[in-house]
Amino acid sequence: MALRLVVPRAVAMTAGVRQLATAAARLAPVRAAAAAATTTEAPATTAAASSGQDMLAARMTTLSSGLRVISRPHAGVWSTVGVMANAGSRFESDAEAGCAHILERLAFKSTKNRSQDDMTNKLEQLGGFFMCTGNKESLIYFGAVLPNRLDETVEILAETATRPQITDEELELQKIMTGMEVEDANLAPAVYLNELVHQAAYGSDGLGRSHVLTPNAMESLTADAVRKYNARLCVPSRLVLAGCGIDHDELCRLGERYFPANEASPKTPLHPAAPSKFTPSVLTHNTHESPSNNPLRTPLTHVFLGFEGPGYGHKDTICLALLQTIFGGGHSFSSGGPGKGLFSRFHTNVLNQYFWIENASTVYMPYRDTSLFIVQGASPPEKVGHLMQVLMSELSSTVFITATELNRAQNQLKSIIHMNNESRVLALEDIGRQVLLCDGHISPDELSARIDAVTSNDIVDVLARMRKTVPAIATFGDVRYMPNIESFGYPRA
Repeated sequence: MALRLVVPRAVAMTAGVRQLATAAARLAPVRAAAAAATTTEAPATTAAASSGQDMLAARMTTLSSGLRVISRPHAGVWSTVGVMANAGSRFESDAEAGCAHILERLAFKSTKNRSQDDMTNKLEQLGGFFMCTGNKESLIYFGAVLPNRLDETVEILAETATRPQITDEELELQKIMTGMEVEDANLAPAVYLNELVHQAAYGSDGLGRSHVLTPNAMESLTADAVRKYNARLCVPSRLVLAGCGIDHDELCRLGERYFPANEASPKTPLHPAAPSKFTPSVLTHNTHESPSNNPLRTPLTHVFLGFEGPGYGHKDTICLALLQTIFGGGHSFSSGGPGKGLFSRFHTNVLNQYFWIENASTVYMPYRDTSLFIVQGASPPEKVGHLMQVLMSELSSTVFITATELNRAQNQLKSIIHMNNESRVLALEDIGRQVLLCDGHISPDELSARIDAVTSNDIVDVLARMRKTVPAIATFGDVRYMPNIESFGYPRA
């Protein structure tokens, strides 16, 4: 009996905020390494991204509409295709706050050509898997279907990305659903602190603007504002059509058909947002005086220290991605098998030495023109001062990296890259995001070669420069025992 895959109505949805935060942290070093190796110069109209001998070589073409098309071979019977938009919370105005997040929720709803019921019925007929996800700099729609349904899938993606209807009724319903999603995500301090440390680093605009829909934005956001935001940013010149396991010429033909040049569309330049300026500050969310039944109340105090780093395309991003792997870390207890980073510096020098530290880890988050290297930790409130001293001491004492540490970090990073490229969805996101944010693409094999070229001195030099900067600080929990911030380079009040 033949197996028939049908998309249930609940599958065509966005990922939850907590899952997105987890995935972003897991993929950040891979994205950073790929970004470092990708040139920022505009590619030729049609170009092979790597040598013909590379089985993962990608081809890229820029169409007359400005749409960039990239494809890569992939074994198997499924075809995965996605539309990446150069849109996100950093491009929002005050009136558009929350548009990027709510557009994720409004994906695969009604369009100019279909009602919501028609869209849902069409997805069920196509089978496969459809999804939308986004972050501060991009919005990604994708679907995985059998090859004979590719034409219809690209048509659906084009409609939902560039011609959504966005009715008042749909918006109000998704506000309710998003509010429940955000409320659940706020129970995880890491999700809340990720937004807070960006605000502490970049202020309230650009990268400092919350990607997660806030209560104030939820109340003021209108359907008209979302439609204008979509019309301004989701135009062919700001889009990438990416495919895995799809003939490149066929994908270009579909791009020409469903993403035509439209004179009525605004000619919005790529990357129009002003460069984000790193202006470190201290932001706290004190839960000490919250009612005992408040779900946000936590017995731990969480601290995020955000250091500025270079943006996509800079050679130092590979060093910082390796540095994240070298520091490693995690929670004081974590179930699971091997590969937990137990030989990383934060495990051996922090978690194994101080029983009261619940969490110590690093996350590297690169963007087009800047990045944040985040050192995070959690401890009982009365120990938070000691916690921050331990974390900063570990950064300061790292003046030498052994050959064993470097080799282990390089092998881990390369293995993650190649394992992720076995997944169609992750491979699709990789090639699409590289083109979207760097205007180019590099193969996993070439990226691995550049990772191998990094030396211990390269990483130590990058860390030394980073230590000279003042970090942005975000805290969550009982903050009564926070130390004097002058020790972190802030001027005396």
